[in-house]
Amino acid sequence: MQLPIAERELTLKRPDGTEEAICVLLWKPEFRHERGWEVDFEIRGPGSEVTRSHGSGLDAFQALHGALHMIPILMDGLGTLGQVSAHGDDWHWFPAIPVLTKPTPGKPRSKPTPGKPRSK
Repeated sequence: MQLPIAERELTLKRPDGTEEAICVLLWKPEFRHERGWEVDFEIRGPGSEVTRSHGSGLDAFQALHGALHMIPILMDGLGTLGQVSAHGDDWHWFPAIPVLTKPTPGKPRSKPTPGKPRSK
């Protein structure tokens, strides 16, 4: 396996005050002929636990989006064990990515504000 392209160190502070390291690693998208594109990621910790998964898709962007969609879901799950934090802040810095649907052709993406001209 190649070196990861991104890594984030986090801290899990348990209710009893003990702290454990957690590391999230992300690899670059790879084309895997039978399955399309995949982006591997790992969550190492707490303790010796290692969670391995991947995002997949028809292209590298879709696979990367899938991985970045899954990581915050798994990180929020670790929140049941205590406070997961990064960069000295009180959260893990993996924002949830909403699932968006394809826009319907011919329909505006948002409703215009009455009395305000549309931007061009």
